[in-house]
Amino acid sequence: MTDYRPVDGHKATVHQNANTPPAQAFTLPIVDQCCRRMEFAVKALIEEAKAEATWTESYAEATELLESVPLSSGAFELARQRLRNALDYCCEGEFGAACFELRRLRNQLAAL
Repeated sequence: MTDYRPVDGHKATVHQNANTPPAQAFTLPIVDQCCRRMEFAVKALIEEAKAEATWTESYAEATELLESVPLSSGAFELARQRLRNALDYCCEGEFGAACFELRRLRNQLAAL
């Protein structure tokens, strides 16, 4: 039993139900964690492209994360090509086209 004082000054008692298990931390399976990290990386690249920033370091991180996403070889190649196209467009100053490729990649990942 725990005692605490509400704002009005009256003493109250809180009882914990003995049948209630303690709260457990929720963790995603490793596959879902990899996909989620990749989604965040793509989102960050889209924001940088919108700001018309060239992002070779962020691209390298996203490329590395992509390798951890469970994709078939064909789907992986398509995702890798979309990411590469986005970098090429970004380096050429075509930030709208880079965003388009990244959105296509994001949609591909969301379908997993």
